[in-house]
Amino acid sequence: MMIGPVALIGLLALAPVQVPGPGTGTVRGVVVSDRTGEPLPSTVIEIQGLSEPLVTLADSVGGYLLRGVPAGRRTLRATRFDHATFEVEVFIPAGREVELD
Repeated sequence: MMIGPVALIGLLALAPVQVPGPGTGTVRGVVVSDRTGEPLPSTVIEIQGLSEPLVTLADSVGGYLLRGVPAGRRTLRATRFDHATFEVEVFIPAGREVELD
């Protein structure tokens, strides 16, 4: 799936700000290329299957942070225009932080 930069910025601007609650956790990590090990800035990181989008964009060194992720089993998706989409299931404990690189 290819997303143009203007559409991506619009998508992120429309995403609601998530405020961490008692039944939520945090996911953080760094996105790198599986081929080169280099950071992948501007990768779209999102939690799938929620009623409202929870999306962020990796920074210039591939780092990302998602707060307010509802606790439980969730699917995290990473999408970048020049790489294959990556999905992984992760368990988010309430009130805790998960590091997922």
